[in-house]
Amino acid sequence: MNSKFCVDTHSLVWYFLGRKTLSHKAKLLIQAGFTPKATLVIPTLVLLEAFHLSLKQPRFSFPKFVASLKQAHSLVASFDKPTLKNCYKLPPQLNIHDRVIAATALTYHCPLITKDKTLAQQIPVSIIW
Repeated sequence: MNSKFCVDTHSLVWYFLGRKTLSHKAKLLIQAGFTPKATLVIPTLVLLEAFHLSLKQPRFSFPKFVASLKQAHSLVASFDKPTLKNCYKLPPQLNIHDRVIAATALTYHCPLITKDKTLAQQIPVSIIW
């Protein structure tokens, strides 16, 4: 059985960096995304935000991050018409970054791995942390 999980920027970057701020459950699910047991749905915005983080944090290597993702059982989710339509279904107070990530989870019908409590209270998507 293959499960799908959408990942937000912090959860994926924290996994890559081995940060203790990542919950045990989130770590296990992301690890599963490096096997055929699960698929990591990675919004394109997550890649862009990770790149932006790498510009601010020299010890975070974006090329190494991307290389590690090539080992994952993942799908880079484009910002397409269905995702745009799902953006309209979300509360107006969401910022644009959270809106795109949440809309991607809606589009792919999968839970979102995130620590963001505010986001968890505002979107109609299952949250895993």
